[in-house]
Amino acid sequence: MNGPDLRQRVKGNGSADSKSPADSGIDLHKKLQRPGGVTIPATVVPYLHTVLGYAAFAAALAVCSHTRWHNVLKNEVAGWPEEWFPSVSAVTGDWYPARNIFQILIAMAAGPRFLLLAINYLVHDVSMSTGSRFVARLTLLFGLIRTLSCGGWVYITSTDQHDWHDIFMITYLVAGLFYMIGLTWLSWRSSKFGKQTGWKLRLGCIIGFLGLVPFLVYWFVKHKVDRIPGAYSIYALFEWSVILFDVGFDFATALDVKDISIQLVQPSSNSGPAGYTRIKQEPSLETMSRPQIVIEQSTLSTLSSHVADTYLGFVFWSMTTSLGLTIWYFPLWNMGISGFEAFLFTTLSPAVLGVPFIRRAVHCMPGIFHLLSLVGLLSYRFPEPLHRLICVGTGVGFSFLVWGSSFVDADGISSERVQSRSWSKCLPFMLGLLLSNVAKVYGFSNNPVWSIMRPENGGLNELGLGLAVLASLQVLLRPLLESKSKVASITTPEEKIAAKQGVKEARATGHWAAAAVGFGALLFALHSMLTDSGIICRWATDGYPNPGMDPLFGGVIVLLQMGIGLLISKNVNVATNTGWWLLGSTGVMALYFLPQWSTEGRYIGFGGGLIFATYICSIAPSLINQLPYFPAGRTLLLATFVYDILQLAHVWVVAYAFVPGGVYARERTHYLLIVMQFLLFVGLRSARSTLSSAEKREAPVSVHKTVRHEYDRAALTLAISYLLLAASVGARMSVRKEPKPYHPEEKLATMGIWTVHFGLDNEMWSSHQRMAEVIRELELDVIGLLESDTYRIIMGNRDLTQYLSETLGMYADYGPGPTKHTWGCSMLSKFPIIRSTHHLLPSPVGELACAIHATLDVYGTEVDVSVSHNGQEEDWLDRQLQTQTLAGIMNNSQNPFVFLGYVVTDPGHQHELYHTLVGKGRVEDIDETDWDRWCQYIFYRGLERVGYARISHGGITDTEIQVGKFVLPPEGGPRPLTVVDEDDDARIPEGQRFPEAFWGDGVRGHRYHVFDAPKYWGEMNENTERTDN
Repeated sequence: MNGPDLRQRVKGNGSADSKSPADSGIDLHKKLQRPGGVTIPATVVPYLHTVLGYAAFAAALAVCSHTRWHNVLKNEVAGWPEEWFPSVSAVTGDWYPARNIFQILIAMAAGPRFLLLAINYLVHDVSMSTGSRFVARLTLLFGLIRTLSCGGWVYITSTDQHDWHDIFMITYLVAGLFYMIGLTWLSWRSSKFGKQTGWKLRLGCIIGFLGLVPFLVYWFVKHKVDRIPGAYSIYALFEWSVILFDVGFDFATALDVKDISIQLVQPSSNSGPAGYTRIKQEPSLETMSRPQIVIEQSTLSTLSSHVADTYLGFVFWSMTTSLGLTIWYFPLWNMGISGFEAFLFTTLSPAVLGVPFIRRAVHCMPGIFHLLSLVGLLSYRFPEPLHRLICVGTGVGFSFLVWGSSFVDADGISSERVQSRSWSKCLPFMLGLLLSNVAKVYGFSNNPVWSIMRPENGGLNELGLGLAVLASLQVLLRPLLESKSKVASITTPEEKIAAKQGVKEARATGHWAAAAVGFGALLFALHSMLTDSGIICRWATDGYPNPGMDPLFGGVIVLLQMGIGLLISKNVNVATNTGWWLLGSTGVMALYFLPQWSTEGRYIGFGGGLIFATYICSIAPSLINQLPYFPAGRTLLLATFVYDILQLAHVWVVAYAFVPGGVYARERTHYLLIVMQFLLFVGLRSARSTLSSAEKREAPVSVHKTVRHEYDRAALTLAISYLLLAASVGARMSVRKEPKPYHPEEKLATMGIWTVHFGLDNEMWSSHQRMAEVIRELELDVIGLLESDTYRIIMGNRDLTQYLSETLGMYADYGPGPTKHTWGCSMLSKFPIIRSTHHLLPSPVGELACAIHATLDVYGTEVDVSVSHNGQEEDWLDRQLQTQTLAGIMNNSQNPFVFLGYVVTDPGHQHELYHTLVGKGRVEDIDETDWDRWCQYIFYRGLERVGYARISHGGITDTEIQVGKFVLPPEGGPRPLTVVDEDDDARIPEGQRFPEAFWGDGVRGHRYHVFDAPKYWGEMNENTERTDN
């Protein structure tokens, strides 16, 4: 590839018309052997790509307009004439022959498209600095992903496989945006050297591309949610406009390479070994002064080490978050401390690094200890809960031990060295945390490699374990894969004395206890707030119509802020600045306090949470990098002990009714946040002085070069993680279903109540999929879920409502969030939620009880639904006050009402709590003859009760499912209905019947029990005696 001074015009000796084809081939062969070869203007490539790209879309549209116009205009809302312009996907992917013509032309454009990538890369790579070369290579990577994913959505149409089509399309858009930004920056930078480029055209295409996004979203919502005929046609216009900008962006390459040509030359015999391509560049003012950069095998090994360490960071966070979850199973069943909580303290294992021979063993053989830690991932193979807990606890102990060694002895025993190399460990450690969040997005807030997961409920345990083994083997074989460290070793007695004196000087500027409490608080902050991207969203949630940020899309923003914080951490002065700490503290306090004040407060609080996420990730490397300057054993012992105490406090604030001394921690999360921030401040003050002192003794050039390379790799890992995140979001979106009631023809509303035990079944497996199956099979339009707030360390920081609402097609009200200190009550509804209020019921003695009061749009009629969970049997005053509050809520409502609650009383008006709810609440019991109840009840008012059933729990929890069927009454009010006898089931309309699958032995352990069959009520006829119950 040469400039205009090297371009040569190839002339033949005779007329081309007089030559035979054979002669022409010989002549071309001779031309290739000439010094100048054959020269082609590089602009041919972008021109050809642009023509083929636009032609593909235009030809498909033209063919559809003459063959399948009405077909491509039809969608799930409307067709012609309401819809008057087709979408891109309908034109290019749905019908023959337009689809085939489009695919052929796109295939023809593939060659120029790959050439475009190569030309853009070579043009910018050969004339830029090292930093710009990194950007060029990163841009090339995104370009390749963009091109390959384009093939995915072109050749896998939405009619072939809708999910994969959407995943490829989202990947194409996300990778394309990164590619556009990177290439525009490179083009702009080249223009600063006096070269005329097309960066302005590229920037215009990006602005046009992004400027269309709000319109696309707006009109898509109008089509998909509001279901307005014609909205999709307007959306389609903007979609076709995106095509213009997308292909036009690539055309800008013609301006970048208009002075460049492509030379085809047949190599001579001395051109080098066969199979090698030699690219030669003439000396220039830019290249003569630049030193040669040699990429050795050790660089590739270092990259593989970075990947392995990042994945092992993912394994660390997966097992750590799984530990509390597996411990929680035992006190959950014991209703108090079980003794198995002692496994929490397996995290104290790094304390043994104070023993010299253990410290050296772990430092010299980290791969062995990583392999030993994988017993935690292997736990899914053991059906017994206790065996899984032992495996996870053991795995966490080994994982904390080897990562503790990595932090204090990253590149040698820190007591013998002045400078550590912790950057290569702390960044993969944090990237592993982000990767675990991405995995949880894919798993609907469940980590696919947890010990409560298995292939039967969506686990990817085998894949996770296999990759972990490979990563551990890479660590084990690392000394053989990488070249010997270029850091000078300390050999002479004088050097050892000087090194130890340097270590003493560094320690004198900080304090080991300060470093320890700071690191312990960091582990707690990361674990409690950032091990799921939806935590911050749920801290800022409240009732409808403005419940706060959606945990899926809000979680994406949280993960982006975490990545930004990690990149900010490169500047230690900023990360350890007191003003930055104050901003982070303000953010977390805003997140805690503001959402409960107003709608605006929810979004301001969410913004505060984003600031906190950025802040925590930015300070993590500084808090970790000071650890090598202090005694390993006692520093890590105090750090992990602080971490464990803070974890216990995190449990005590909500479980105060079941633990000793709980009254002092009751509902005091804000005190815990204050302590956490104070300990972080202490650690940061130590880090600032320690790292500042250490920097003065280090070689600035070599150190900064190492740090820069580590952050370059971290940036690349972040980019790949965000692509995986985009694919996960696309997969989630593809399974989302539109909420529709099961039997609108009957005006039927099937409602149920179920205590789900935090989504852990009786054998300690995640029950989310089995719950979804039975809810779907029972055709529940509304269900109240009790014991559902799982955004806590002991419950894995997960969200049951995400999977259930998205896969079942239901609106979700999470209920009082984690900051309300309840065990949780949630509601899922096929009917739109008009408004809802979250209540904290009076609880002066025992655990804090919660309730949701929601108004639903049930076939155009407002119907109120209450979901509640009262206190324990031992706390009579609590239950009495809570019942009075609930009765007042029902009495004050003027709408038809359905109560779905956990009451803790015997049925019958002779019992005070029952009488208060039914009498003062002005409601009726769904079945007054059902005397075998204690906890769960269904009451109603203003609707016609047509069915009632009790379904066994099937091992998912210890509590049955109660279900009632209601229909809207006629204008005159509810009609008198009578019990339908078993031999008179012809009176029951087909749409009002309970599923037959649950008769007899039922399915998967679920069956009709207590009275072994559903009960029905129907209209009276001449042969029916009136029986209300």
